[in-house]
Amino acid sequence: FGMFRKLSGKVNNLVFSGVSIVITKTKDGAKDNCVGTVAGIIEGGEVSNVTIKYAYLDNTHYRDVVDSGEYVNSYVGGVAGKMTSGKISNCSILGGNIRSNAKKCKNKADAHAFSGGILGRLDGGTVTGCTRADAVVVYSYAEQDTGSNSGSAVRSAAGGIVGCGSSSSVT
Repeated sequence: FGMFRKLSGKVNNLVFSGVSIVITKTKDGAKDNCVGTVAGIIEGGEVSNVTIKYAYLDNTHYRDVVDSGEYVNSYVGGVAGKMTSGKISNCSILGGNIRSNAKKCKNKADAHAFSGGILGRLDGGTVTGCTRADAVVVYSYAEQDTGSNSGSAVRSAAGGIVGCGSSSSVT
């Protein structure tokens, strides 16, 4: 969720001011819930020279999972919730509140909540030259119904630029 749900093109030279996106998703079908000012997910797209003057981004993803081994994922970032491939460069967030919550998993499901000032989760691509002001609060929380989740994992991470990443580049 954001200006684009999925971005594979280019967005550059924009200023956003006073952004507010609040999502509470209760559908069982979607394992990922991604929120960002520009895009929920970046897949091969490029975002450059974007300034966010204030963003209130709050994503709470509820999922009552039916099968063992399933996930409930909440990804929130000032620019994008998640990036699988692409590039974010020279972007900044100057103030705001960025919050990611993953709750109510059942049947041995994993709960993941990742949030970052620029990007919640980085699975591929690069983030370069981005900044976050001290006036940005980044928060992540994951919770499970422990009575039915023995052996499952809860992961939560918050970062100034990127909340969580694997095999990717941040400079």
